[in-house]
Amino acid sequence: MDKKTLENIYNLQGKRVDWAVIEEKTSVGVTYKPGLVIRGSKLYIDLLSRRFYTPIELSEISRKAYPAKRVISKKNGIEAFFAKEDASKNIVLSLGAIQDAYSVAWYTPKMEEQVLL
Repeated sequence: MDKKTLENIYNLQGKRVDWAVIEEKTSVGVTYKPGLVIRGSKLYIDLLSRRFYTPIELSEISRKAYPAKRVISKKNGIEAFFAKEDASKNIVLSLGAIQDAYSVAWYTPKMEEQVLL
């Protein structure tokens, strides 16, 4: 899914938006998620949970969004997001993962012939 489509979904026309890596730390560990950051704003969007968030720093949970570079490999069927300031903060997804999060889940027999990650 392209950034322009996501800007329309979230009513962000005219805003400057960048891809993001969202870092979430809890007592269980650290997870990374794909997102969008709105330049000049404290808001960011977790693309898989389809929600706006603000950075938070509590003893139980910490969430932060880092502007990122998105890399697509059609050959390997993946897309990756690397935080611009620290590439070790990254996430790799199947190429259609974000599209899947915004699509209707509807069974078709053709799905039986595909590898779904």
